[in-house]
Amino acid sequence: MKPVILLTGKNGQVGGELLPLLARLGEVVAPGRDQLDLSSPDGVRRTIREVRPQLIVNAAAYTAVDRAETDESLAKAVNAEAPELMAVEAKKIGAALLHNSTTMFSTERKESHTMRRIAQARSTFTGRPNLPVRKRFAPQGRRT
Repeated sequence: MKPVILLTGKNGQVGGELLPLLARLGEVVAPGRDQLDLSSPDGVRRTIREVRPQLIVNAAAYTAVDRAETDESLAKAVNAEAPELMAVEAKKIGAALLHNSTTMFSTERKESHTMRRIAQARSTFTGRPNLPVRKRFAPQGRRT
């Protein structure tokens, strides 16, 4: 029997690449944004409890860098609160969770957004909500 896999972010770059690969491994349930609003804790809980996946793959993220500072609550809900809730719900049903962090960084001069070493750059808001999530998901004894 193939495992049930819940994939978020199927229309994004990462999710779109993962969808056909995950389909080889199990039965993929991949709700679109119109079916699963990651800014809605009740919606996240309901989806996980109804689907009862063995694996949750969170490839969704709020990546609108230019709007993130003016829409902080939505960026935080999608990039921090939803993944944390997924972890809690996954634990309740005995599912594994794979969370893809999409932190972006920019230079102090606000040049084009590129991936940079954390020590050399200041995080834009889209990355700030991910830090508590990375700390919460990190194995004990290991820093992220």
